[in-house]
Amino acid sequence: MSEYDDFEDEDNDAPESTMDPTVSDGIKVEIGASALDSMARAVIAHLVDRLASQIQRTVETRINEAIEKAIDDKINTVIGERADAIIRDTLDKPRRKTNAWGQPTGPEVSFGEIIPEIASSYLDERVNSKGVREDYQNDKSPRRVDWIIATLVREQVDKAAKDAAGAVTEQARKIVQQQVGRFVAEQMIPAIEMNKV
Repeated sequence: MSEYDDFEDEDNDAPESTMDPTVSDGIKVEIGASALDSMARAVIAHLVDRLASQIQRTVETRINEAIEKAIDDKINTVIGERADAIIRDTLDKPRRKTNAWGQPTGPEVSFGEIIPEIASSYLDERVNSKGVREDYQNDKSPRRVDWIIATLVREQVDKAAKDAAGAVTEQARKIVQQQVGRFVAEQMIPAIEMNKV
């Protein structure tokens, strides 16, 4: 048991007042003009501070967004220009072709001139049924360009055939249902009529 357990509230026995505190209750509240002026100034100062902080946050946010956009635009422009210059330099700078061992062969040419030749060589390679380059020469194997075209055509034909087969199957199912329904009805009607008699 603590020392506060026996403590009783002194006001427990006091009657509750149902009236507002007024002069008749013995309480008189007077607020002077200077106190009202001070309270008004404090409230106004608080409101001005809140409004100023909201305006400051809004302005800072908009300024930061504008700065970020300007920086991003400048970075994209500079990077785009530099990337374009590097790409042009890489494609246009003359280089000597090399053989399989890296030894220079032939005259200097630019990548822009070599790319069509490389693409043509790639498309003319012989490939197996999976589109992988054949390691040995097999004249029966298709060229890569033919394999690509055949694969694309086969995919489209397979898709169209599956769609058509699905439509035909659905139509056949409907016809069979109708025929079976008619057959069952033809068999059942005479049996039902015989039971009536």
